[in-house]
Amino acid sequence: MAHLEKLVIQNEPLDGVWIGLNDVTTEGAFSWPDGSLVTYTKWVSNQPDNQNDYQDCVEMTIDQGTWDDTSCGRQLPFVCEKKS
Repeated sequence: MAHLEKLVIQNEPLDGVWIGLNDVTTEGAFSWPDGSLVTYTKWVSNQPDNQNDYQDCVEMTIDQGTWDDTSCGRQLPFVCEKKS
């Protein structure tokens, strides 16, 4: 994850990128697209907050590489994990 954070921070002026984490199925129970459990987090202070009861997807912010829950309808680039 540290490599991803460095890559994202170096590629401003993006606002953020989707990292795939979400709690669409069960509010507050974040999981990855493959269903694996979350073993590491880097939330922005006071996040996740599910503001207005519609923030189910997670973006990594560019300025600090921290995570923020936000609306899944936002238009953001995304990152994918690829097996080596």
